[in-house]
Amino acid sequence: MEELTAALLARAPETDMEPTLARVERVLDMLGSPQQTFRSVHITGTNGKTSTARMAETMLRAGGLRTGLYTSPHLHSIGERICIDGEPLLDERMLELFAEIEPYVQLADEEAAVGGQPPLTFFEVLTILAFAAFADAPVEVAVVE
Repeated sequence: MEELTAALLARAPETDMEPTLARVERVLDMLGSPQQTFRSVHITGTNGKTSTARMAETMLRAGGLRTGLYTSPHLHSIGERICIDGEPLLDERMLELFAEIEPYVQLADEEAAVGGQPPLTFFEVLTILAFAAFADAPVEVAVVE
C-alpha cells in the first residue's frame, strides 16, 4: 500500500489541476463508464462538504441502500476516502482495483502527453478508483464530495 500511496502522491496534487474532465472521461470510457452504474449525490461547496456527505451517506444506508462514499482529505490512509457501506476500502481491495485501472490511466497519461496536456492528477486517479470500486461492489447510490 505504501508503494501505491507514493505513486499516487507523485502525481500533481489536488490543488494543481487544469480545469478539464477530458482525461478522467477518457479513462472512465475505457473502463465502461462505471460512474453510470449507480445513482449519485454530489456534494459541492466551500465548507462542510465532508460532514454533509457523511450524514447523507449514513441516512441512505439507514434507509437500506447499499452505499458508496468518496470524500477528501484522508487522515491516516488513502483508503479512508473511499467507503462502501460505511467501511473504508481495504488496502488489499484498493491495490486490486488500482492494478485493474492502472493500464488505462497510463494510456490516458500517454495520450495527454502527445496532446501537450498534463497527466492525470492524484485526485483524478483516486476519483476513477472510487467509481470503479462503487461499480464493482456494486453500490446503489454513491455520495461524492
